[in-house]
Amino acid sequence: MPILMVLLIFVFRSAVAATTPLLVGGLAILGAFTATRVLTYFTEVSVFSLNIITLIGLGMAVDYALFVVSRFREELAGGRSVPEAVQRSVATAGRTVAISGLTVALALASLLLFPQSFLRSMGFGGMAAVLVAMLAAVTVLPAMLAILGHRVNGLRVPLPRLRRSGADGDAWARIARTVMRRPVLVVIGTLAVLAILTAPFLHVKFGGIDERVLPAGTQSRTVSERITADFPGGAAQHLDVLVSGVDQAGASAFGTRIGQLPDVTGVAAVASHGGCPTGTRPAARAPALS
Repeated sequence: MPILMVLLIFVFRSAVAATTPLLVGGLAILGAFTATRVLTYFTEVSVFSLNIITLIGLGMAVDYALFVVSRFREELAGGRSVPEAVQRSVATAGRTVAISGLTVALALASLLLFPQSFLRSMGFGGMAAVLVAMLAAVTVLPAMLAILGHRVNGLRVPLPRLRRSGADGDAWARIARTVMRRPVLVVIGTLAVLAILTAPFLHVKFGGIDERVLPAGTQSRTVSERITADFPGGAAQHLDVLVSGVDQAGASAFGTRIGQLPDVTGVAAVASHGGCPTGTRPAARAPALS
């Protein structure tokens, strides 16, 4: 926060204006924490979501607030009244913020496709942070600017002004105009590039970290693969099953039925009471995740 405050002072050259994005950032983080807390009542949310909320929430909130506050100050400098400046800021910069927030949230929603809980949780946290930051930038921030009015330029900090290139010579302006002139071609080209980049995802295999993450031929990977192939029951998971109300023959028959189940490598009686077995222990081999 202190570093961001210094940077924003260089941008706005006003301590009051530099404070508004930080307030929106704090609101975005707290709001996203609240939204994620509500999600825990419906689904599992990993603690990793807190990290992504802090990073994305603060970053996007400051970014969105920069758009709105800068446009508001430009409208005031153009001679418009405070209500008109707020209205035009929301209609222009606010519209950009809304579209950007929805786009980023939709992109983060792709993390919900992963079966791993921590990846889905990062998607939940990122979406909550971006959406709350967007809503705060188009609702709470305009209300703050309406209250501040011309005082948004208060507590000016005397700093040297940087030279700005003209609109015609700015590279980003040229790119924007090119995209607007040929939006269909840009969309088609972008989708083609994304399709090429995402093609490997068609062969993705989800699972835990095992020897397959090591290069083929590595001694540790070779040993693990040989153990799995030659000793299939080595990593067996034993399950205790209580059998009651039957004699020795009935328990043996039940054990035989269990042994015929998929991935069961063996069944053995481990205890008995009054001449009757009270439990069998089938060893089940866990299937490999892929």
